[in-house]
Amino acid sequence: MNSSLDHLIPVATFCDQCTCGCPRLSVDPASDPSARIVITDDFGHFIQLSTAQLMSIVAQAQDGSLVRDVTAAVQQAE
Repeated sequence: MNSSLDHLIPVATFCDQCTCGCPRLSVDPASDPSARIVITDDFGHFIQLSTAQLMSIVAQAQDGSLVRDVTAAVQQAE
């Protein structure tokens, strides 16, 4: 991925009604398929993953296991 994120195709913005920016999910049409999905955070950092990896996350969210596991991890950290 090149250093500019301007060429990304936006898919979703995950906004918590803050003033510091919001995480975004985008597609990088110029990237290799193994890194085509881009998630940027509030601080300008990003991760890249394949469409298959994203679909695995989506499936876990749909079946409830992702919410359950994240909730348990957050509770354990408190």
